[in-house]
Amino acid sequence: TTPSHLSSTFDITQCTVRQSQASFLRFLALDTTNVMVKKQVIELLSALCVYSADGHRLALDALDTFKTMKKLRYRFSLVVTELRTTELVAYKTTLMAFINCILVSCDDDLHERCRIRSEFIGLNLLDIIHNLRNEDDEDLIIQCDVFDDEKTADDEALSAEMSLQLDVTDHRAVFDAVFQKVYNTPTADVFLHILQSLLQIDQDDNLSDNQWALLEMAAQKTLHLDNARLEKVDAMMVDRLLLPPGGQKKGDNFTERSVQTEDLALFSRVKDEQTPVSPSTGEKVGLASGALVLNGQTVIGGANRPPNLQFGQPVNSALSPITTPRPKHKMKTFNWSKLPAQALTSTDDNLWKEVLEMDDKVKVRYDLIEELFCQKAAAPAKTQEQPKAKVPTERSMNANIFLKQFKASNEEVVRMIKEGQQARIGAERLRGLQKIMPEKDEVEMIRNYDGDKEKLGNAEKFYMLLAQLPGYKMRVEGMLLKEDFRVAMDALKPNVDVIISACEQLMDSETLKGFLRYVLHTGNFINAGGYAGNALGFKVASLTKLMDTRANKPRVTLLHHLVGEAEKEAKDVLEFAKELLPTLTDASRLNVDNLTAEGKQLEGSVNKLETQVTAADKDVQDQFNAFIKSAQEELEETKAKMEKVADLTKKLCAHFCENEKTFKLEECLNIFKTFCEKVIQCKKENEQRKLQEERAERRRKEQEAMKAKSKEKIKVNEICESRHERIHRASDTYVRVYTASDTRVSRLWKGYIQTMLSTATSD
Repeated sequence: TTPSHLSSTFDITQCTVRQSQASFLRFLALDTTNVMVKKQVIELLSALCVYSADGHRLALDALDTFKTMKKLRYRFSLVVTELRTTELVAYKTTLMAFINCILVSCDDDLHERCRIRSEFIGLNLLDIIHNLRNEDDEDLIIQCDVFDDEKTADDEALSAEMSLQLDVTDHRAVFDAVFQKVYNTPTADVFLHILQSLLQIDQDDNLSDNQWALLEMAAQKTLHLDNARLEKVDAMMVDRLLLPPGGQKKGDNFTERSVQTEDLALFSRVKDEQTPVSPSTGEKVGLASGALVLNGQTVIGGANRPPNLQFGQPVNSALSPITTPRPKHKMKTFNWSKLPAQALTSTDDNLWKEVLEMDDKVKVRYDLIEELFCQKAAAPAKTQEQPKAKVPTERSMNANIFLKQFKASNEEVVRMIKEGQQARIGAERLRGLQKIMPEKDEVEMIRNYDGDKEKLGNAEKFYMLLAQLPGYKMRVEGMLLKEDFRVAMDALKPNVDVIISACEQLMDSETLKGFLRYVLHTGNFINAGGYAGNALGFKVASLTKLMDTRANKPRVTLLHHLVGEAEKEAKDVLEFAKELLPTLTDASRLNVDNLTAEGKQLEGSVNKLETQVTAADKDVQDQFNAFIKSAQEELEETKAKMEKVADLTKKLCAHFCENEKTFKLEECLNIFKTFCEKVIQCKKENEQRKLQEERAERRRKEQEAMKAKSKEKIKVNEICESRHERIHRASDTYVRVYTASDTRVSRLWKGYIQTMLSTATSD
């Protein structure tokens, strides 16, 4: 960047800062598909941020305005989305630099800087930065390093300020610290009530952004209030803030508002210190300043609204409707809109008053009107003898729909059921057939029907044929069980085998034991001298905390260190992750209780069918006996495997010295599955970080070499200048001494001097 370019940039920023916000936003050209234009605008915003506090404010206001115009939920959505989706590496670098400028320009306000950084992190910026490090671009890597380094420094400063020996950016760690602080104290119930209230916030509702902002502001301000001001806020402010919409406590005096100006200000600086509260929320907070609604009546300045007239209450009026005789027949309806009596009495001069007072100009012929507009009596329909055998309409309709799925006659469908052709019918159609099975009373009604069968509907005809088949319901249920049993067993048996394999692999893995030994040794050293030191072992759940323990080096956790050192010393000690992960991934999706229940359900269905078949006809027995025997053998085999799972669960619990009462196999498998994933992830991240550090080291050496070369050049120039000075002094001295006496010698000496000068220059 040339000095002239920097000068012009600062001239632009000075002009822009002096402009009003509206003028600045007109200049903003973020809403474009041209990446280069957006890149230049982001560069200008970055310059604004670092130029002055006003520039920083204008840049954030511009993002807020863009959020409102584009109906985005968060003000930094634009920046993070562009960073995630753009393909241009230079634009990515500019966006990361803009983020760093926003954070660095927060002056010395640590909490404001952390709050803004949390907004970016909430939009998954950390994951994006992790992916950006795969780009082979030095400038981009530098910007990512700046973000991580500044974050680490701020986190340490925040922890030091709070005098806490924990990571204040870790949600779980902070929650545990608060819980331990209030545990077994009266405040524990208050803390629980606060959590219950927070749980009711709907995160999908845009209103939640303002709710969280208000809660954050209230929590921060409450920490800086003394007892007197807290009592005043509690008595005069919070109750009004929490008033239900349209309500006010009895006896509230509107003049009290002036007393609470100072305390109200503590809760009204959302616009200055947080994301601006929406107008709707602001209106809810300021209910006391407008009209209130009490019991359905609007109160303005304390005046009550007159009560409403009761429905049907007579209205005094001198007007009476036109009298007519009652028709002899039921008449049709003339759908006009009647005017209420109040509408005629509200004004003295109106049309209808005159109409009611005048005489008829045209005689009304009631008999003709009645003849023309009476309701005609419906002609009695010709009654046809309906068949007495009639199933409910809905069941009949469902049966007809089902039967249309078969391109066969009712007789053919019944024959398929009799012969047990479940493969031809299919499981889905068997399920549909099961749903339309006739009830017992309907079957009796159809069997007793002695009328003309041709007058029956299609559903009734089908049911009549079905009722003639002995054990039709059992046949359908048996065929469906044969279809479902095969599908269920094909899924159940491999699932049980996967769980058995996962348990056995966990107990037999030697490389896992070696790595757990390394974890135990390292953990005892870290915890030496404390209550957690000298451990003989640790619970399986502790493996999840290896990623939570952060090193002093950015982007390094205890697990990163353990994996990195293990790779250096003995690479095979990490083989357990690749060996166990496929099986653990499959097993972690399963639930032993569900598998057991599924097996018992199948066993119950098969036993029920066996009981029914035993009492059925011989053709039914021949149809299902082979299936029942085969199914029971498979179920016994599966039952034995489930017993093995139960036995392995106890062994696994004892293997890891867990509490048998609280140990759950599913949780254990999930923990080890996640642990193996994290080990593989750390291994990959260590390799990436190593490459990045090597590139950074090359850049550092190149910079040092350039500095050394620059210093050497300066030194050579100094030596040359020194030689020039000595030669010139010698020349001048000689000339002064010998010029007068020997002109020839003087000329020779000067020639020699010039030769030396030219030699020194060439050197």
